[in-house]
Amino acid sequence: MAALRERQDMPNEAEKKARYEAYKERAKAAQAAYDNFRYTDVQREQVLDLVAQAMKVIRGEAAFDSLERLLHVIDIGKGQQPNPSTQHAFDARFLNKWTSIYVNTIPRRDGKPGFEPAHFQIEFKPAIKMQRERLEGLLGLKIVPGWTSDGGNLQYEIPQLHGRAAFDGGVFRYSPLKQPQENFEIEVVFTYLNGPDHNPYAATQLVRLQISRNYLTPEQIKQRDDKKFGHLPQTGERAPKDGRYLALFANDALTASVPPERRTCTYDKGQWLGPVHLNDSATGQTDAVHAWWQWIGPDPLAAEIEKLFPRRS
Repeated sequence: MAALRERQDMPNEAEKKARYEAYKERAKAAQAAYDNFRYTDVQREQVLDLVAQAMKVIRGEAAFDSLERLLHVIDIGKGQQPNPSTQHAFDARFLNKWTSIYVNTIPRRDGKPGFEPAHFQIEFKPAIKMQRERLEGLLGLKIVPGWTSDGGNLQYEIPQLHGRAAFDGGVFRYSPLKQPQENFEIEVVFTYLNGPDHNPYAATQLVRLQISRNYLTPEQIKQRDDKKFGHLPQTGERAPKDGRYLALFANDALTASVPPERRTCTYDKGQWLGPVHLNDSATGQTDAVHAWWQWIGPDPLAAEIEKLFPRRS
């Protein structure tokens, strides 16, 4: 009896055809809605505001929470870039139901609790009209004409295999004009669809925007810092002569935020140069910060003490 009821519940050919036709109509209507969708100027400005804030977050200049104040996180799952990572998907319905916005995070690399943002991405579906020059200016990007292999921004696309459609667009890769002085560098990637003339430089239809951290090795960090600070002695080395020393940090923003009097210390020749102890407002803890020490002159107090209590030869 059960087998008989099951056969009776199975749709006949006419019902199958009717369901298929209904599905095609729904699919046709959905495709028409997608094809006819147009972004508004207000939405474009919202995208620019979001991208500007995302750049600050990935650079480490703003907290991840600042993005959550703009958009709600609607899902948390496994991220692919970098791998492994955790993907925080944001509510993109202020644009449409097809576009996706997410940030991938990794555990804090300093061992402290929490996570740090490593990758921000928007997949525009459909593509959004956005002038590349406006994004370059907004994010402070280094503009170099030519192929990436020659130091330019435009990435060469390898031709597809025979019989497969070639990518009809342009991928532009950038470094910011000023990299953050952290254990990573920033890379920004725009993916555009070509216009009717197939010139990627004239393309205006943006399909993907990515802002990522590329983490540096200890040797790369050392090379960068040596290039910046030259031969200044640093934490863990000996003072080359007596006097007052001013601490400089790898992070320019940190250097500017700490008053000079809190970064100044007296060292004798041959004395070990130490770190600078600073309070972390986020954790309430005191951190020992690596510093480069710039000699700024003799210590007046030390000179007075020397007069009163001269050293024995």
